[in-house]
Amino acid sequence: MKRGKILKGLSLIVIIGIVVAVIVVLMESKSSAQEENNLSTLVEEGTLPTAEKALEKVPELEEAIIINNGYVIAHGKYIDPPYTVLIKNGYVFINNIPYFPLKTKSTKRIETVKKITPLRKQQHEFIQQCGESYAKWIEEYGSEEAKEKVLELVNNSSLVKSYSMRDEVLIVNFHDGLSEHILLYTWRLSKPKRKKPEKMAEVKKKELLELLQKGMLIAFGKGYRIIIPKEEAFNFLNKLNNIMSLELEKEYKKELLLKIAPKKFADDIIFNW
Repeated sequence: MKRGKILKGLSLIVIIGIVVAVIVVLMESKSSAQEENNLSTLVEEGTLPTAEKALEKVPELEEAIIINNGYVIAHGKYIDPPYTVLIKNGYVFINNIPYFPLKTKSTKRIETVKKITPLRKQQHEFIQQCGESYAKWIEEYGSEEAKEKVLELVNNSSLVKSYSMRDEVLIVNFHDGLSEHILLYTWRLSKPKRKKPEKMAEVKKKELLELLQKGMLIAFGKGYRIIIPKEEAFNFLNKLNNIMSLELEKEYKKELLLKIAPKKFADDIIFNW
């Protein structure tokens, strides 16, 4: 009799235990379902992004820099600010337009090399001399005296017809009509070894940002880059506008443009302005 009561009591305890276990499982399932519902609600409300959306928000390795200063003419077309500058795959872009390196066909480069005249070689060597001398003098005498010495060097050259300097940009006009903008500050950055493409992109990006920050005008296209100092940039743009607004044939407009700009730049202005 006692054994029967004990077995009956044990059975009751087992049954109660099973019931409690079932209740716990049901509560956990309900809690898990509630968490999933809450997660879905957060995703729908935009509080918590999906995996795809989260990936979209991951910034690129190279973040874009936005700048409102300066003026840009790309392949003969004026680009309105703001300007977005970034590096992607070794290229420097400004407003999604490749700035560096500028593509040129190898055949054109070979033709250009063949056309180098003794005078052009002299001019190139003179430009190199100005840059290297400035880099040397700025370490020995400081910025201001180095500029004075460069101007003295230019003034004594028989190759130069006229010249001017704004900040660290030396503008040299040779007797044969060739005009060169020498960016002196790029020479003071010592470059003993040839830089890798990605390093050159960083240098060119920094150079571009400095020019824009100083309010200069940058015109570029296949085979040319032109830098106009801030003080002359607005007047230069006005001249371009005035010429292109004249009711003349393209060939006459080009003749006027060639008085203030190189041929490749003038061609781009004619077709893209």
